[in-house]
Amino acid sequence: MSDLELSVMAHSPTTEQDLRPILTKFENQHHVTVKVRVFSWESGWTELVKFALYGHGPDVSEIGSTWVSTLAATNALHPLGLREIAAVGGRYAFLHPSWQSCYLTGEPEMWAVPWLSNVRVVFYRADHLQQAGYGEPVLLRLTEQFERVLAQLQQAGEAVPLALATQNTVNSLHNAAMWIWGAGGHFIGLNGKEVRFNESAARSGLRAYFSLQRFIARTAQGLNDQESDRMFLQGQAALTISDPGLLHTAASGEVGPVNTSQIRTALPPGVPFVGGSNLVIWRHSHQGKLAFELVKFLTSQATQVAYSTHARSLPVRLDALSNPPFSTDPLYKSIVEALKSGRSYQVNRLWGMVEERLIAELNQIWAEIFTNPEIDLDALLDQHLQPLAERLNAVLSSAAQK
Repeated sequence: MSDLELSVMAHSPTTEQDLRPILTKFENQHHVTVKVRVFSWESGWTELVKFALYGHGPDVSEIGSTWVSTLAATNALHPLGLREIAAVGGRYAFLHPSWQSCYLTGEPEMWAVPWLSNVRVVFYRADHLQQAGYGEPVLLRLTEQFERVLAQLQQAGEAVPLALATQNTVNSLHNAAMWIWGAGGHFIGLNGKEVRFNESAARSGLRAYFSLQRFIARTAQGLNDQESDRMFLQGQAALTISDPGLLHTAASGEVGPVNTSQIRTALPPGVPFVGGSNLVIWRHSHQGKLAFELVKFLTSQATQVAYSTHARSLPVRLDALSNPPFSTDPLYKSIVEALKSGRSYQVNRLWGMVEERLIAELNQIWAEIFTNPEIDLDALLDQHLQPLAERLNAVLSSAAQK
């Protein structure tokens, strides 16, 4: 039998065990053995870079959807041809934001195939909002609606109106993106030569986003993703912004008993951020055709339905999203709508650098706001964003001239 190697990210403590029955079907169909390597999200990027630099490793890898640009720039990935694109179903079989994440802006090559999707939405506790005078459903799509609900909760005596991950988290960027896009702003220009997060529209969105600090009680400041989800699930906060993984955490019992009957979902303010993961085939693979068959199998409707919930994610195929529980569970109604109406980042070959530096600055801005709640927000944004924009523009402009 031939061997294929697949590397995936750890979506749960049982990732390999969850995948094994699915992969067994592929192995039996193609008379191949699939070896699986599981990486944590913390160490996975480093391992992927090694594969790209040294030209050896797995045949197929799962990567974060925002990592495509950096890996494509190394020339280490196999670009998909028109026949391969048609074989996986083509663009209209997939969520548009997920499909878009497989391309670089202005370039024709497709470097990956979407595998799992994720989206940022609002989770709220119906019982807390009822005590503040709100019936259901609660509309939060507009920034004004979102802030009005939080203010009413605060006035009604809610100890923690909002729990939000603000420390050591990439979600500072993903959350901020929704406010930036909602205000008509952008992160980077279409020509890829300059950043736009410091322009007036984007700054307006960021100002509204960081102004949420007035609804974040001291006990909810400086939380990471897990701490923010836990505070909400344990009933200590009325609202949070998270992804569907929160529902899986609730069902798993990881944070103790959770009264899920009071949890609701809603579309977030602005434009939902859609992320997730993609599958790539490495140029160094000696079994390109078989590697592609594995990608096609993993992105099929049946596999999407079977594995996505184990991975604490959602399918990227529209036909898979039409299956239960995504089509029947009321909690998924807003989630699926957010996936279909959301947006992914517009990326070029240097997007990874822009993303990394922006995340660091946004986390630092939160830390300084919590240290000094009366700080001049416009001055703080100037202090962090103006020098960053100038540095990044110099790099992007220089790269565009080469």
